[in-house]
Amino acid sequence: MDNLELHGNLFKRESLNRVVEDIVPDTLVFEVINPFYGYYGDKSKANTPLYFYIMFTKNYPLSCVEHTIEMMKVAQLINLDAVKVVLNISGKEHYGIRLRGVEGHGKILELQECFVRYGYELSRNEYRDVTFEANVEIDKFFELSEVSDNMFFDNTENNHAYFILPSFLKWKEFERLDRQAHLNWEGLNFDSALCALRFNGVYRSAIRIYRKSLTPEFVDEIKRSYERKLMFMQ
Repeated sequence: MDNLELHGNLFKRESLNRVVEDIVPDTLVFEVINPFYGYYGDKSKANTPLYFYIMFTKNYPLSCVEHTIEMMKVAQLINLDAVKVVLNISGKEHYGIRLRGVEGHGKILELQECFVRYGYELSRNEYRDVTFEANVEIDKFFELSEVSDNMFFDNTENNHAYFILPSFLKWKEFERLDRQAHLNWEGLNFDSALCALRFNGVYRSAIRIYRKSLTPEFVDEIKRSYERKLMFMQ
C-alpha cells in the first residue's frame, strides 16, 4: 500500500452547543452535539467521541497552527488530535481549533490558557443562544494509505476511509448527492462528509466514510452507490 500525505479540507454540517462553564470567561467554545450522526444517530453521548471547538479572534495560518500543536505536543502540554477549523454560523465565519479526545469539559480551560501562552487571542462570546447549526470546514494534512484505485484509509484516525469522485462537487451538490446515496441504502449505517484532497497540485472531491470496523469491500460498495447516483445527477 502506498502511504500519502495530502493537504485537504473536510466539509460537513454539525449541531453545536456553546460551552458556558469551565472555560475562560466570556470566550467562545463549542461542543459537537451528535458527532458522526449518520453512524451514531441519537445514541447517548457516552457512546460517541467528544469534539470541542476553541475559537480565536483571527484566521491563523495553517502552518502556524500546525507548528503550535507540534510544539505543545513536544512540551507534553497536549496529547490529542487538534486541527484548524472554520465555522460558518448564519453566514458569519469563526476561526479556531477542533479538539478530539478531550477528557470532558474540565480540560478546556487549561487548553485555552495554553493557546494564549503561545500567542493566540481567544474569541469573545457574542451569542445568547446555546444551540447552533454550523457549516464546518476543517483544514489539515491527511495521512492516508491507498488500498485500491481511488480508495484510501486514514493512518491517523481510526475508522475513516475516503474515495475519490469522478467530478468536483460544491457543497450544495454534495448535499443532494448524499441524500440520494442514502435514500435507498439497505446496508450498514455510516457517516459521510465531503472532502477536497490535493493530488499533484490539483484538488479532487472525495467522500469521507466513518464506521467502526471498516473494510475495503464495504467502502467499495458505498463508493459504487455514490457513483451511480452521481451519474443520474449529471
